[in-house]
Amino acid sequence: MDNELEVIREFFLKRKIDKDIVLMDKLRTVHTDKLIEISFPTTV
Repeated sequence: MDNELEVIREFFLKRKIDKDIVLMDKLRTVHTDKLIEISFPTTV
C-alpha cells in the first residue's frame, strides 16, 4: 500500500500542485480501505 500511496502523492505533486509553495516536511497522508486523504500544507 505504501508504494501506491507514493504514486498517488507524486501524481498530485507533479500535475496539480505548485511544489514551490508546498511544505514537503508537513505533508500528511491518512488512508483507509476506501479513502485516501492527502494534506498538502502551503506557504500561502
